[in-house]
Amino acid sequence: MFNFHDYDKEIIAIGRENDVDLGVAQDMFVANMNKGGPIAGQPWYGGSDELDYRILHAKWTALTLTEQTEAKNAWDWRECVGKG
Repeated sequence: MFNFHDYDKEIIAIGRENDVDLGVAQDMFVANMNKGGPIAGQPWYGGSDELDYRILHAKWTALTLTEQTEAKNAWDWRECVGKG
């Protein structure tokens, strides 16, 4: 299963760079994973550009929609407090 807590620091960084709360930052992180890298003409959410989104894209898209939903719902932003 994909564990978003493995990427807490990156989600926090996206939230800070884009001035959004952590729930929105998680959605931005997912959007970046879905793309697998910057695509001309589409939004790219900075803050964790050091990650290899091609690898994350492969891991994320290999999951079923149910598995993706379960992974997103298992992540609790409150567990990130104090990490970033």
